[in-house]
Amino acid sequence: MPKIISPEVRLEAMSLYVSGEHTAKQITEKLSEKFGVDITISTVYAWSKRFKWDEKKLELQTIGTRAVMESESQRFARLNTEHLDLYEKMRHKAADNLEGLDFHDAGVASRTIDMSIQGERETMKGLINIQFVQDILNVLVEEIQDPELISRLASRFQGIIQHADTKN
Repeated sequence: MPKIISPEVRLEAMSLYVSGEHTAKQITEKLSEKFGVDITISTVYAWSKRFKWDEKKLELQTIGTRAVMESESQRFARLNTEHLDLYEKMRHKAADNLEGLDFHDAGVASRTIDMSIQGERETMKGLINIQFVQDILNVLVEEIQDPELISRLASRFQGIIQHADTKN
């Protein structure tokens, strides 16, 4: 008569398996420690096949990669917004200081205004580009149904983002 294994044990095994941090042998050892049950390595592999744990693992990796990509683009957008605010403050400060200053100080103020206006324009271009890229990524994620392809694309996009971060 086959052993009856509680769903709690299988759920723990699945959790350990899809994390990708443990071998089947380590999973059996952890289950033995935690639940006092004897599970064989072949049972872990049978469960993984029967309950499609590899698909779940890939799905979780894809979700995680998407979250990382999203958080990176949100961070980039936040930094651009902060830069835009700083340029705007510089422009206002320089414009306020322009009144009542002699020619030498007015020249410094006008160069500061010019620099801040250029900075604002460049930052706005960056924000528009970020939104464009985010829209493209959203289309890809919505239209591509193959989780393995999504995972590969997400990994490549993450590499591009990291490479861009090292340049800046």
